[in-house]
Amino acid sequence: MGKRIYGVGAAAVLTGATMIAGAPGALADDKQKGTCSASSRWEADLELERRTFDLEFEVKTPKAGQRWKLTVKQNGSQVYSQTRRAVMEADDDTPMAEASWSVRRSDHPNMRETFVLRAKNLATGEVCTATLRE
Repeated sequence: MGKRIYGVGAAAVLTGATMIAGAPGALADDKQKGTCSASSRWEADLELERRTFDLEFEVKTPKAGQRWKLTVKQNGSQVYSQTRRAVMEADDDTPMAEASWSVRRSDHPNMRETFVLRAKNLATGEVCTATLRE
């Protein structure tokens, strides 16, 4: 009986995924968190709605004021590069500064999109890397 329930559950999940992927204006969502090469942490979010990707990338780091450079590659080609300073948020009660970016990119029809986001601390060389997929 356990196998039977599992089979029905898997079929329901696959059917739901097919319906979402095939719907016009379909939504894609990939959220991830991770650690950087030293003491910082990152969070990334990729959302697709109406053929436009919204990417959010945030680095939380112990030291405010340092500059971080984010580079974004879409399907292997660099499509974005911007430097931000890590700042302390007034309403945040954690001792971490934050550098954040918002990037919008167009969807390529009939292609599975892969985004590689790489933030580098220009003072220390610390690196944060995330790979997000449609």
